Amino acid sequence: MTADIVNSTVEWKGEVLVTGTYDPQLNRNVLRVTNSYLEFDAWSRVTIAPDVWLIIEVGSTLWQDPGAVVVCQPGGECIIEENATATLSSDITFIGQGSCIYNKGQITIPANASISVEDEGLFVLDGGTLTLEDSVSLTFDADSDVFEIKPNSTIKLGKDAEIIIESKIEAVGKADSTILITSLYSTPSSTQYWKWIKVVGAGGGEYNFGEIEYATIEYSDYGVYASNVPNIQIKNNTIQYQKMSGIYLYSSYADIEDNIITNSDLLNGVYLNDSSPQFYNNTIKDHNGSGVYCFNYSSPSFGSTTTTTEGYNV
Repeated sequence: MTADIVNSTVEWKGEVLVTGTYDPQLNRNVLRVTNSYLEFDAWSRVTIAPDVWLIIEVGSTLWQDPGAVVVCQPGGECIIEENATATLSSDITFIGQGSCIYNKGQITIPANASISVEDEGLFVLDGGTLTLEDSVSLTFDADSDVFEIKPNSTIKLGKDAEIIIESKIEAVGKADSTILITSLYSTPSSTQYWKWIKVVGAGGGEYNFGEIEYATIEYSDYGVYASNVPNIQIKNNTIQYQKMSGIYLYSSYADIEDNIITNSDLLNGVYLNDSSPQFYNNTIKDHNGSGVYCFNYSSPSFGSTTTTTEGYNV
């Protein structure tokens, strides 16, 4: 496919290769979708050629049917611009080999869908909104690239929706432009909470599983759940209104610094199972159980990671 799509309704079926046409301003081949509706048919395989950008522009909608596969060859990207939308149906697979989804607009994953990012697939949320409806599972396989969430981005999750990361997360906001990870519902009951951000390692391999910084994480069963993760940074966040625990670590290490962790309904602010993280300058309060609960040989440290001071943990 080379020609731009303008004021049209288009359905791609079977094997589709996106090559675009040369754009001298961007110095690359581009295929633009403008004021149009583009559908990837069920079980289609759409390949974005190396260094080509498929851009879904303002006023356009990208719809992907169940079973569609998107392959982004090195440097290839599918970009959802501001005020554009995309809907990803069930059993979609993104295969990266370089880049893949770059969202500045609105992406919605309908209820009960399973989306996987594989083979160096890169998913970037750049100030846009990603909505996971009820019981959606978004999984980043171990061979995928990073899940990157930039400042001013929002993720909304419905009941029992989950994000599972077996590779790496870089959710880094700023003090004046934070990240919001919250419920799809404006005033959810605990039965409507989403499940977790689950970071899964194998106890070895890649040492740094990323960082979560300057984010608000709320209305979930667990805020951040890490299993067999050798290192993750959790700093400058507000983690609140969890059904179980704000942070749960199983056989994992984390630097937990400058966070506000409040209001867990059933368990503890932080639950440690065979984990010994470092705490510094946190406020952990207003939980049904302990602020920090230690189990199975857990032995956390309370103090600075860079100085000899103990820091301030409430």
